[in-house]
Amino acid sequence: MGAGGVVQLASKTHGRVSMKPHRRANSSLQDVCHDLRQPAAAILALVAAAEAHSDLPDEIRGRLEQIGSEARHISTIVGQAAGEGMTFRPLDAGDCTAKVVESVRASTPGTITVVAEAGTIVVADASVLRRALGNLLDNAIRAAGATGTVLVTVGTYDSWVQFDVNDSGPGFGSGPVGIAGLGLGIVEWLAGSHGGDLSFLESHLGGTLARLRLPAARTGSTQLPRSRP
Repeated sequence: MGAGGVVQLASKTHGRVSMKPHRRANSSLQDVCHDLRQPAAAILALVAAAEAHSDLPDEIRGRLEQIGSEARHISTIVGQAAGEGMTFRPLDAGDCTAKVVESVRASTPGTITVVAEAGTIVVADASVLRRALGNLLDNAIRAAGATGTVLVTVGTYDSWVQFDVNDSGPGFGSGPVGIAGLGLGIVEWLAGSHGGDLSFLESHLGGTLARLRLPAARTGSTQLPRSRP
């Protein structure tokens, strides 16, 4: 409901607005989440039906697996937006990063390189980590441009797993107003929910280095990270 709708409602209640806007917004979000679940499920069903054919070329089968992964990711995001909690578990940070980069490469002309330290384990929600890395990559790709370069490094430093996303510039400020701010705000919130942080430095590539740090998993431990307020 727009501003006009609010004024109309107020006039019908003699100046007393009987509906709180945030309740309607929450209701609308729940409606959208509900409506998105079915298409995501339908995509997964179609992928499963296609994969049942034994004579599929390897490239086609690989693309179907990627489509299924994207649909499951959408379904998880919808569930979390609807109020479902996060599931923390030990994850291979390098493998997670590689999968996000593979997904992003399907829709970007830029050059993206990943350098990951083997055996780097982080305790995190897989979907939330994917969202955070995806947003950082999206900003870096837009900043670098179609002919630019993005370098992602993953490693353990002290008690942190560090994800560094470098772009060749000229930096986030070159992107459309508002988009970068929204994406980075999401990353900052996601980092905080995992007990981590987000910072920005100058990249050796000439643009920005976005650094996401999350607590490293202790050997043999699956203890959940402590969220920051």
